[in-house]
Amino acid sequence: MRVTHCIIAACIACLTAVPTHPRSVRIGVTNGIPRILVDGTPVRPRMFYGYTSVSRQGSASLSSEWRNVTFEFTAPSDDAQTAVHFRFGENPGDIYFDDFTIRDITADTETASSAFNDGASFSAPWGYWCTDKNGPVTFTINDGSLKIHLEKDARLKGFHIIYSPFSITKNHRYRVSMRAKASDVRSLKLDAKHQGGDFRTYGGLPTPFGDEVKLAAARGVDFISFEIPLSWPEPGKAYDHAAAIRACREVLANNPKALLIPRVSMDAPSWWRKAYPDDTVLRETGERMPYPSVASSRYRNDAASALRELIRTLEREFPESIAGYFPSGQNTGEWFYPEAWASKLTGFEGAMRDAWKAASGLPLPTADERHANSRGAFRDPLADRNVIAFAQFLQDIMADTILVFARCIREETAGNRLTLFFNGYTFQCASYFSGPGVTGHYALRKLLNSSDVDIICAPIAYNDRKLGGSASCMGPAESALLAGKLWLNEDDTRTSLAKPFPFEYPGWKSGVDTREETIDILKRNVAQASCRNIVSYWMDLGATGWFNDADYWDVLDRLKPLDDYLLAMPSPANPPLALVADEKSMMYIAGSGASKYTTSTLLYEGREHAGRCGVPYGQYLMDDVMNGRTKSSFYAFLGTFAMNAGERSKLKQAVSNANVLWCWAPGYIDGETRSLAAVEDLTGFAVTELTDISAQVTATTRGRELGITAASFGPDQKIKPLLTPKTYSADEVLAEYGNGAPAIVMRKTGKTYSVFCGTTGLHPSLFRAIARHAGLHVYADTDAQIWVNGPFIAVHAAAEGPIVLHTGASQNVFDVVTGKTVGKGPDISLTLHLGETVVLRMDR
Repeated sequence: MRVTHCIIAACIACLTAVPTHPRSVRIGVTNGIPRILVDGTPVRPRMFYGYTSVSRQGSASLSSEWRNVTFEFTAPSDDAQTAVHFRFGENPGDIYFDDFTIRDITADTETASSAFNDGASFSAPWGYWCTDKNGPVTFTINDGSLKIHLEKDARLKGFHIIYSPFSITKNHRYRVSMRAKASDVRSLKLDAKHQGGDFRTYGGLPTPFGDEVKLAAARGVDFISFEIPLSWPEPGKAYDHAAAIRACREVLANNPKALLIPRVSMDAPSWWRKAYPDDTVLRETGERMPYPSVASSRYRNDAASALRELIRTLEREFPESIAGYFPSGQNTGEWFYPEAWASKLTGFEGAMRDAWKAASGLPLPTADERHANSRGAFRDPLADRNVIAFAQFLQDIMADTILVFARCIREETAGNRLTLFFNGYTFQCASYFSGPGVTGHYALRKLLNSSDVDIICAPIAYNDRKLGGSASCMGPAESALLAGKLWLNEDDTRTSLAKPFPFEYPGWKSGVDTREETIDILKRNVAQASCRNIVSYWMDLGATGWFNDADYWDVLDRLKPLDDYLLAMPSPANPPLALVADEKSMMYIAGSGASKYTTSTLLYEGREHAGRCGVPYGQYLMDDVMNGRTKSSFYAFLGTFAMNAGERSKLKQAVSNANVLWCWAPGYIDGETRSLAAVEDLTGFAVTELTDISAQVTATTRGRELGITAASFGPDQKIKPLLTPKTYSADEVLAEYGNGAPAIVMRKTGKTYSVFCGTTGLHPSLFRAIARHAGLHVYADTDAQIWVNGPFIAVHAAAEGPIVLHTGASQNVFDVVTGKTVGKGPDISLTLHLGETVVLRMDR
């Protein structure tokens, strides 16, 4: 044992000796595991994401007492159209300003001032912006100060005050100062920027970004990702990358060894959108949205040219510091169609119409056709074939756009930089109101097949990140690994240091409130990433110091032995339970909420149930299973509805020696028909369709004997189709519909079990009961999150109380963080509070 430890220690020392000045940062695959290589040396895949002063500013907390607020900035260029923006949210209440001044420190002159002592009204150069200026806001002079009164109203969305214009001189230092207070506690954000065009920021209230970068560096985290602007000038004007350079220098000033991964927005500037309205996203309502159409070849070409110029500049300026490029675009930069979750559809612009006609020869489907769900949860494969094909086209063209930018990076860096993109939210986007097909996230296979893409990124699932949750991935992380790519979890979980903001970030309500809870959540997220061979970065989403605490960064130190071991001896996790989804099948889900009680409950919520079952799970695309690339012993097909006879045959063969859970309507779409015979061909279960019956099911006596603890589960809704399997004498009915028809049936097929589940709702105890009955190793008999790789077992408590951990071996077990002996297997008793995380190592 000591010899083994010495060998591992020597390997770790070699692997973690990162060159100070990297010249090549790429992905390499060892033992089937992709890893980040810096000049050929594998490095720990932990990162930090924050916002430099170029893209975000800090905030000042306002209360009923007057306070002074000030910041300074240096003008990077002459600008006669400079503005100061004041943001303090849209919540109702009163805000007071006074003694506003802008001073040129270099020239020792006053550039602008407003004391409001003369009773002057709110007028130029003062102004404001919100979505509807008819909203309830009033400006008055009160005791020699400006009083802003807000009432609660959706028309005030985006409300902020603007002081503009004033002039600044290149290289001059400026100080902006004022006094402010509010009737209630709220945050004030204050910044100076160019008014119009790209609204580039010159400075604002300081943020904790530099301190967080230093804390990360002290723990060996040198990968830093951050926003930079893309210079995309009008014809005849020069590129200006000063802001991007300034952002990179700000990172390096706080960590000279930082490995930079700038995230650059590929969205077109306002002048471009105005010049080419047909190349700009159009809603069904006729509203132009501030996004370029990914169907536009003009957009792709112009954006690619701007990206190439940026890369060339940064490679000249920082040849030894750039690790990769992270192009972002469309909604929140995540490469899904603008507001795809909403009820109003996009994709009606001229560029989309022309691209679709060129590809198909058909007109765009109408909004009514895309919204329709009168035929049930599935579109009719024949009558709706144009809508289905267009949905697939939306996915393909989004992926094709991403690949254009990936190729730019490869070519401009000679293949020596990482390429990172958001996409592949296969499980997460299954919940969208208008159906998964409106999102642009279901052509992940194109990206995985491309040698130009290195890392697929996604936030941790918003619905599953709370204390006790499994922090599941939004997409098929294990399929990315099988393709030689890395999956990156964006950990933007709200920590106890998060400050109130004018609006709630996604996942805000699933954050944590205390330091202890934060540490447990961070331990869970890092442990899961390590065991699943996933990259992760901590993200200060609010730019207010969410990770500005040394105790939080100590979590990475404590879990370094876990990362280091798996870095030195890379090992596939090969989770026994595989959650499987098919991209093509998602195109058949109808609109107008058809997903709510079908793919949402199966894929979006199904991860939560699988995560608590006590069996480690992975997330996969169906084609990986079908083509024999997976090694799980239990497959749960959560979203595999559409396949032809050849695909059914291959899939049956691939899982013939495994245990299978067939969910809802597996194989139901056969070419251009809906086919119960195809369901039987795939699953072996003959089925009939029920009508006017709720999808909620009740566990039978046999189901309860096997361990199903939920009296009933599944949505209490009528869905179409709803299938019931025909049973034979040897079959075991685990749950029934309300009319007594079999809903979940288990059948032994040789040495394994096949289970048909007609409902769209699942439960942790259902997964656990099937796994235990099939002879799989179940690590916990009560709800708990479990991740395993090599000698490591990570446990996150889904509830308060005792957990008996079945390690599977009669060996001593140690706590990785404390080094203390926890017990000896095969069974160890743990008493954990809700959300507590322990990372254990077996003495193998």
